[in-house]
Amino acid sequence: MQMGCHTIAKRLNSDSTTLPGRGKRAGARWTEKTVWNILYQEKYVGRWKYRQTKVVKNPANDTLVQQDRPKNEHIIAEREDLRIIPVELERRVNERKLKIEQDRQGNKTASFYSKGSVPKHLFVGSLKCASCGGNLIVVTGNDGGYMGCFNAYRESSSKCDNRQTIKMAYVEEGLLDELKSHLNNPEIYKLIAKKYNEHMGGLFTDVPRKLEEIESQIFEVEAKVKNYDRFISEGHWSDIIATNLKAGEEKLKTLRVERDYLKAKSKDKVFITPAAIQRRMSQLNDILGMAMPDANAKIRKLFPEKITMAPVNDKGKKSYIASGAINFYGMVDENENQAGVSLPFIKFERRIERKVCPV
Repeated sequence: MQMGCHTIAKRLNSDSTTLPGRGKRAGARWTEKTVWNILYQEKYVGRWKYRQTKVVKNPANDTLVQQDRPKNEHIIAEREDLRIIPVELERRVNERKLKIEQDRQGNKTASFYSKGSVPKHLFVGSLKCASCGGNLIVVTGNDGGYMGCFNAYRESSSKCDNRQTIKMAYVEEGLLDELKSHLNNPEIYKLIAKKYNEHMGGLFTDVPRKLEEIESQIFEVEAKVKNYDRFISEGHWSDIIATNLKAGEEKLKTLRVERDYLKAKSKDKVFITPAAIQRRMSQLNDILGMAMPDANAKIRKLFPEKITMAPVNDKGKKSYIASGAINFYGMVDENENQAGVSLPFIKFERRIERKVCPV
């Protein structure tokens, strides 16, 4: 019998199966995420991966950030002695996963699993419950879909009493109206341009010192790269030397880009104007015209801090209060924000009426 992660988690909880790593701690429960992580853990088939990420320096604010490495840089070690899942079972699972992916790519809808994790609504993943902080998810497909708290309707380690639902169409209508009201306000573009220019102006007041530091780093890295080249040309090749050479070349490239960027921007007096901000921002209609997964991803950038949905029961009339902050610079192409400017969010609050749902 085939079961989804939610059904598996529910059955494990009903059987009082101990959660791995948690012992018999009070309140510890199996969740969909726990089951998913176990089913997709490659270490169980003896496959260990290294060098999947790297830490780089963000030149805009002098902080270290973690980035994914290209797949060709990953190191994969096959350890059959550490395998837990039998080879035959792994083969059957892979065939099943491939079939699911083929169904999803073909947009088939005959089975529930083919719908997978592809978002079907604009604001899925951007909403959270005010009562417990859990995500709001589609809990029923009735009448176009209703949203409710994940922790109230699914197996979760944090149970929630908020079982109030709201029609997804009303959520989208209310939040899109909120976006439009701001996008039609010229003051928004003036504010973004003002804050951007203030940030950039402050960023480049220390340009001479930063350029001197970068030039010094470039000189040191160039010397190391030359030494590695010399070692290899003399026949002293090794995996370590090759790895260090590649790392040095990558760092040298990053430093040169940073140096050129600082030199170019330090000469500007006005970095951007309100009209330029408006031109560079994606139009809401363009976002709504995208395929749903792309539109959903774009919307998420506008609400990096999830929208809080607070249930309200006013004399029997139920609704939700949506509150949060909009980061309109999320509508600007990432390439236009190479300096990583962080802009103030525009706070909002809007009541969204609720329709009774048979859940």
